[in-house]
Amino acid sequence: MSLLFLAQHAGACRALRNFAAGFPRTAAISLDVSSVADLDKEVAAHDVVISLIPYIYHAAVIKSAIKYKTQVVTISYVSPAIKELDDAAKEAGITVLNEVGVDPGVDHLYAIKKIDEVHSKGGKVREFYSYCGGLPAPGCADNPLGFKFSWSPRGALLSQRNSATFLQNGQVIEISSDELMAASKPYYVMKGYDFVAYPTAIRFHFESSTTFLKRTPSFEGHLGTRETQHSCKPWRT
Repeated sequence: MSLLFLAQHAGACRALRNFAAGFPRTAAISLDVSSVADLDKEVAAHDVVISLIPYIYHAAVIKSAIKYKTQVVTISYVSPAIKELDDAAKEAGITVLNEVGVDPGVDHLYAIKKIDEVHSKGGKVREFYSYCGGLPAPGCADNPLGFKFSWSPRGALLSQRNSATFLQNGQVIEISSDELMAASKPYYVMKGYDFVAYPTAIRFHFESSTTFLKRTPSFEGHLGTRETQHSCKPWRT
């Protein structure tokens, strides 16, 4: 089986080159995914494509994979563009596995694991809280955002413009993108570390639940900067 990893930024590329150096029949290449011909050439030569690039390019990767019956894995939510390709992917007989990163991905797996454990013992989940996100070490959170880009900067920033929906005390709560940062709450992890967490959209919940809430943590004191960005015209456009 041959795998094609697609990564975006320099850090990931260096990591992949180092990774590739330790294995036979493995090489790191530079590829312009906006070039259909170049993308088709590489996708056709592999059995599985693992796409770690920004979500706006996943549809192009999947279209190429449909042509050459190549399996696809992504770390992103299912976008409308991906959903439109569902029938074509099924007709081609390929698997397109999405949402298998950290968030979304690991958080969902652990949620299902814990909920299944409760159900296996005859219990019901009344309240469920999930906190997941990637943060730099406190000593390295040395910029106004208190954040370092480990993935697509565009995607990371746009995630702060998402709306949020969650279940709380039996009521569906909707938070607009303009109010997202203002809806942040203090989140205690351990002594000496101050966090706040803002709500995100839930993708599933259970009928027995009265509260099903998912939040993304951030260092306290830095969300104000993000709120300021939301009110700026260049940011909003």
